[in-house]
Amino acid sequence: MVGKVTKKINASTQITVEAEGDDLTDVLFQLNPIINAPQVCGKCGSDDITIKVKSVQEGKYQYLSYDCNSCHATKQWGEYKVPKGCFFLKRWEEPYNGQPSTEEDQENPGRKTNGK
Repeated sequence: MVGKVTKKINASTQITVEAEGDDLTDVLFQLNPIINAPQVCGKCGSDDITIKVKSVQEGKYQYLSYDCNSCHATKQWGEYKVPKGCFFLKRWEEPYNGQPSTEEDQENPGRKTNGK
């Protein structure tokens, strides 16, 4: 079975993706991050969203995300271990600003608490 979805990401970007699978579940599993592409930022509500791809360690790791051009929040894609090549969407996250994330971290900047 083959499935195809076309999704408008922002005013100037549209993406079309095809997937092939044994049944409808397989196809929808593969198309999920496109079907559920955010129309607005989950942090600021802007509709100025783009897809970004970055590669690190000479292409060893590749990262996909939906990024808000207004507040710079990101919604990263996660990849399932099985089946390889199928993705899910993570929650919106504000951009890292180098500041401690909790009140305790702010009071004790040298102490490593990992936000707990």
